[in-house]
Order: sequence, then C-alpha cells, then structure tokens
Amino acid sequence: MLRFPLLALDRGAAEVTVLVRGEDEFPLASVRLRSEIVAADDHDQAGLARTTAPVLEPDPGLVDRPTLAIDEEVARGRSTLHGVLTVSGHRHRFRTAVRDTEAFLGDLRASLAEAREAGVDLPRPERGRAVEARLREIGADLADRLLDRRTIDLLWAHRDELDGLVLQTTGETGIPWELLVVRRPGVAPADGARFLGETGMVRWIADVAPPSTLRPTSADRTVSAPRSATEIASASVVALGVEGGAPGGAASAMRNGAGVVIECGGRSGGVGSDRFLAAFAAELASGAPVDRASRRAREAAREAGESCALAYAVYGHPGARLAT
Repeated sequence: MLRFPLLALDRGAAEVTVLVRGEDEFPLASVRLRSEIVAADDHDQAGLARTTAPVLEPDPGLVDRPTLAIDEEVARGRSTLHGVLTVSGHRHRFRTAVRDTEAFLGDLRASLAEAREAGVDLPRPERGRAVEARLREIGADLADRLLDRRTIDLLWAHRDELDGLVLQTTGETGIPWELLVVRRPGVAPADGARFLGETGMVRWIADVAPPSTLRPTSADRTVSAPRSATEIASASVVALGVEGGAPGGAASAMRNGAGVVIECGGRSGGVGSDRFLAAFAAELASGAPVDRASRRAREAAREAGESCALAYAVYGHPGARLAT
C-alpha cells in the first residue's frame, strides 16, 4: 500500500494520476485520484481519497519500441511537462515549463491556421508543399520549445530507428507532438526533415489498456455531434473532429472503450479528411497494425495534396490489428 500527502496551491477539487512504472518506463499500474483539497488546519479527513489498481505485466510488443513519455503537472494555468525519451538503449529525462498553457496553445493554433492558408492560390499539389514547408518551420520551433538539447540530439542520432514511436501520456493531449521535426541540432529544418508523425507514432493514454485486437466493425466517422459512452464503445475506430466528437476528447473516448481514436486536428469533414480515414481503414482491413496504418494514411493524404495530412493524432495500441 502506498500512502502520500497531496500539497496543492489552493483549496478545492483536485485530480491526480499516479503511475507505477517499470524499468522500461511503461506503466505497471495506474490510478486516478480525485480529492477535495482542504486547509492545513482542517483535521476532519475531508481530503482523504482511497483507490486500488491491479499490477500488470508490460506488453512485450511495446517495451522494445522507441517511446516518448510525457507526464503533465498543471497548477494555476501553468503546465510542467516531465518527459522521458527511450530509443535504441538510450534513456533521457527532461522537464519543460509552459508558463501560460492557454496562451501557448492559442498562439500555436493561430500559427497552424496561418500555415493552412500558405499558397492558397496555388494548384493543390503545390499548395500542399507550401503548407508543409510552413508546418516544418513551426514543428522545428515547437521542438526547440518543448525538448531539451539532449533529446533533440538523440532523436537526430537515431532518426532511422524511430518507426513505431509510442507517445505515452498521462493526459496531455493538446500539443500536436506529431508536428515536431527531427533535425540536426542548431540547424534550420531542410526539405524532407522528418516529422514525428511520419514515424507512425501512436499515442497511448497511460491509464488505459487499449486492445491489441480490434473488432471488425466499420469506422465511426461522425464528427459533427457529441456521442454517449455507449455509442463510442460500440465502435472499433472512432474519428473525432475539431468541432465535435466525444465530450472530453480522445482520452475520454479511449476510457469509454474505443479501440482506436483518430483525432482530426485539421478541418473536420471534407474530402481531405476522408482521404486519411479511408486509407487508414483500408490498411487495417489489409492486416496492417495501427502504427503502419497511421504512417501509410498520412502518406496517402500527403500524396493527395491534403494540407492537414500531419494534423491527425492516432490513439490506441500501435500493434493492434483487426480480428480475422
């Protein structure tokens, strides 16, 4: 049994995710605690919270994959990211402070909206390349702001060993990690510099154990209205758009039983988003695992000149396949 005090900045409701990790950084156990924070001189146990969780063996199909683990600590609108990069036998821990989370994400959304308008008068293939060049600049700046020098060094040194990258998080889902660019430290990103999303990166919510076998049902592409937990759990693959989807976003959908969640960070609906989703579904149907389906779907959307091919986040088990 573990017992620990929770020290907070203010009184009120609080939520804490507690992870027990093994040497490979994958969670062995995870609990979410909700408690009422009381004043230090209150002695009526109003702030006491108890819960239990089973200890699980790490999935052998995951422990050897390159992994970027991101834990988030939030207080008074400020976020501190605690990260661990594991790749090719190397493990490095880093910490990044985001002083004003809302302002940071607001500025980022504005930059991405501006990028999507790049080359608006060009034919579709040329416009796609213009948008991607601008996204590459944004992704390089984002990497500099969120990662330390050692992490950037390791990503560059092992850039050919990042396929199947797992982004493990306790709940930070707002940052488009897929856009971070892998490049030589201190050098401007060149054409062709790899985005993390191009590795087939799949996001893993730390307190969810997504299935490694998916039910052979059609993907749920409804992005216009919120849906209940029951409706979400009935779908093998759920697509959430920027204007709708499940209350609580991808993390909530995964906790409610979805096998895979695709969060569409670009424009919801339209031919472009259909291209990604159709390619993803076709790859799964052909027997590809989720990480490969993600990578090939981005390639298909990119080849079609879709300006937001990199704007998708895929959640689930990277090795999951459709049941045969």
